[in-house]
Amino acid sequence: MQRAEIEELLTKAKELLKPEVTDIAYKTWIVPLEIDSMENNMITFHVALDVHKNMIEGRYSDLIKNTFAFLTHIDYDITVISDEQLKATGELLPSQTNHTSSIPNRNDL
Repeated sequence: MQRAEIEELLTKAKELLKPEVTDIAYKTWIVPLEIDSMENNMITFHVALDVHKNMIEGRYSDLIKNTFAFLTHIDYDITVISDEQLKATGELLPSQTNHTSSIPNRNDL
């Protein structure tokens, strides 16, 4: 899947999620979500803060998984990586590692 297709899928998912949560929750937790990578039935989301990561994982992961399953007919697992987590561990985003990915690094776009 090309980056443009990923972004279109994310936009559709956000549109479907909007009526499922409060307006404040949508703007605070859903709108900032970005997809870093999508491969091997795994979607890796990228957020800025650990609090955002924890909220998505704790409260919205099932809703997000169900939304992507509805749109794609694939049962994806999701993971969320925050900038704070990356800085603390010195890790790279999945899109920045040496494995083969069909999604270009968003910094290269």
